[in-house]
Amino acid sequence: MSASKKPAQDPAKAVLFQEPGVPDSPPAKAPSSPRDKKPIPPRRLKGVTTRYPFTVRLAPEVNDRLTLACQKLGIGPQGALEQALTEWFDKNGIPDDLRLAPPGKRPARPRTLKPRTYRKGEGKDETEEPSITVRLLPLTDARLTYACLNLPMGPKDLVDNVLKVFFMRHQIPRP
Repeated sequence: MSASKKPAQDPAKAVLFQEPGVPDSPPAKAPSSPRDKKPIPPRRLKGVTTRYPFTVRLAPEVNDRLTLACQKLGIGPQGALEQALTEWFDKNGIPDDLRLAPPGKRPARPRTLKPRTYRKGEGKDETEEPSITVRLLPLTDARLTYACLNLPMGPKDLVDNVLKVFFMRHQIPRP
């Protein structure tokens, strides 16, 4: 064997593209797999949550102002609603020493009744109010239930009024 002969190349390391005029350019790197590009984040372990889900429909104006409030204050809808409810409860004398019911045994909270208006030929609501779902702390949930049972308004009306006060306090403009 002479020294001028090259050993046989592995097909995986073969040159994929050779520039014209360049005799032996270094072999191109083989494409990497998608897994090599981005590390896989650790999965969140789903455990028992200590918060209670709360879904409420908001008027479109209130929803737009909530979006502005979240952007201005740097908190999410859950934090904004939790903060607004807590401030309002404290100002209006809703007790904060309520006994908390164990999960699954909470008293039923009355719903806000509203007149239904339907489009002709469809079974959908005429007003398209967006709904949000947040998870409230047990104490906030108990205070909300207490307020709904002892005030002449349901959760939707209460949340609308509480958020409007919150927007005024934090100078959130109307869109």
